Amino acid sequence: MRIFLFAVCVTFFCSACNTNNTQEDKSKSRIETFAKKIETDLKKGRTVVLDLNFDKATFVNRVVNDKYWDEQLDILKNRTYKPEYKAQLMQQVSLANMFLTGLDKKSYFAYDHVKTYEIEGRWHIVFRMYANEALNYHDFLLRIDSNKVWIEDMYVMAVGRQLSKIMQEIYVAGIPSANGDKRWSDHQKLIKTKELLYQQQFEKALAVFDSITPDFKNQKSMRLFRLQICANVPNEEYIRQIESYERDYPNDAGTLLLQLDKNFMSGNYPEVKVGLNRLESMYGKDAIIDYMRGNANNLLGNCEEAGIHYKSSLQSKPDWEMPFVNWADCLLKESKYEETINLIEENKEAFGLTPVYVKYLFSDYPNFINSTLFKTWEKESVL
Repeated sequence: MRIFLFAVCVTFFCSACNTNNTQEDKSKSRIETFAKKIETDLKKGRTVVLDLNFDKATFVNRVVNDKYWDEQLDILKNRTYKPEYKAQLMQQVSLANMFLTGLDKKSYFAYDHVKTYEIEGRWHIVFRMYANEALNYHDFLLRIDSNKVWIEDMYVMAVGRQLSKIMQEIYVAGIPSANGDKRWSDHQKLIKTKELLYQQQFEKALAVFDSITPDFKNQKSMRLFRLQICANVPNEEYIRQIESYERDYPNDAGTLLLQLDKNFMSGNYPEVKVGLNRLESMYGKDAIIDYMRGNANNLLGNCEEAGIHYKSSLQSKPDWEMPFVNWADCLLKESKYEETINLIEENKEAFGLTPVYVKYLFSDYPNFINSTLFKTWEKESVL
């Protein structure tokens, strides 16, 4: 009954707003085209696409325009801090530099459009980012004019905040009344930390970061940045930092991604599957989530179920080798040699699976490499 009444209401109101619907359809079509361009350009390594469509002036104003802190600067008779900071931000801020530098070239990268929606008269698009074997979601706030679709701001799921709010924390921390005589010191240390992180000098990066003043480094965004560093040091420290963050921010959106990491590392694979189900309910079907589900089931010894998810992931991303490798690994652990050979044959052309390369991939399974089945396949592949 409730479904029927809702359908009647929709029909009634739609008859009065066909013009609005037509405009919405046009806007959504432009946004879908824009999202596809971002996907395509990033796949080709054209990271500049993010900045070419970034409404930097609007974003910077969202960072520095705050009535309370404007009043504090007036009280201090400081007329230079805000315009100087604004000018520096206009010159330096870059979405590509913030999110796409320091990527491991050997690691699979994906930046996929997963959702389009409108709320409070504003359009959003959500992308799932998979890089350095880590998962994140970016929710872009858009502005559409007659010529272009612009990015005004973005919500970063791993941080649980809008990017402008994260940047505003740094802006406020530099105000003299908020940070005393050390207002520039923390910024310089943060820059140095990022340089060391980019150079993969993780222990040094952590040491420099830990020398930052407590008020600055205990901000939510800075704690998450420390977590990013700790992800590259011994697992025990990383897990401790995740648990500390979970206690302080139990309902934070980014906590879900951190919990996935922690549960994978601690071997709590049933909870990994629960977390992945939650992500899928938020953003829909996803090849990366299918791959992670495959891994969780693989590690639980559920090879048949793992294969279902690896297969789905391979179908969605036929250029990604890891679902194939892990699926074959799962089969080999159960000595299912014939199924492994069939899987290799199906993906031979996609991944250049020569006998030499297959021996390298599965060198941990000498019984398979020396089996009659493999030697027969090897001989037939050479012919």
